[in-house]
Amino acid sequence: MKFERQQNKENEKPNVSIENVDQSKILELESNANLVVREVLLEELENEYRGKLNGDYSAVELAELGKELFDELRSEYGIDSPVKFLFSKNRNNEPSLFSIVDKIESVTLGQEEKDEVSQKFYQLHESISQYYLDKLRNGGAFLTDINGPTQYVYGTKLTKQDGDVNIYLVDTDIYLDNKKESLLTLVYWLARHGSGVEKDSKMIENIRIFMSEYQEKFTQIEDKDKERLIQLKNFLSGQAFGKEILPAIPLFE
Repeated sequence: MKFERQQNKENEKPNVSIENVDQSKILELESNANLVVREVLLEELENEYRGKLNGDYSAVELAELGKELFDELRSEYGIDSPVKFLFSKNRNNEPSLFSIVDKIESVTLGQEEKDEVSQKFYQLHESISQYYLDKLRNGGAFLTDINGPTQYVYGTKLTKQDGDVNIYLVDTDIYLDNKKESLLTLVYWLARHGSGVEKDSKMIENIRIFMSEYQEKFTQIEDKDKERLIQLKNFLSGQAFGKEILPAIPLFE
């Protein structure tokens, strides 16, 4: 996995493009039983992020930024999401962004395979923690909803014939931010979801480094974030949060 990052500006505009297709193409994709097709109105997307980001983005720029971030996860961090984005009009002829997601069929594992796949989930959480640390250091927009274990499925695409099995990020809604201050909340929830991760893992080390660099960067911290820092420090010292959400490493029972 490649972890060296280029410097980005926090209000950098995306440099990717999303294909425009006819409505008939969307209807064809919706009829494919191996795919899940979701849509969001471009107007709603723009309204959702108005005033929430550093810099103003049009709906098209937001969609293209989301695509760029999913592509970055795949190419730079080895986190694959089986999604393709398209622009078209919905059934009411309203301009929309469509996400086309491959359905993933989970697989049954033997005991030896369970151990191997558990290691892949350890690597996944290492990648997520590295992603947040890189964003703190380098700036730029980031996806905010990628650290919950229920958002990933270990299995194979129904559209593929070769039986290739992988961990896939199947929650492909575009939730993003570009303010470094927001990263603490994401790291906090990554730790909350981190039940089962070994305390000497790379993920834990990345969280430790993140906290140190975050506190150096931000001296004025809101009370709720001060409390999160306290809980994270306790977590790193070996204490449990008291109620983790779900285990980071699947039990495969």
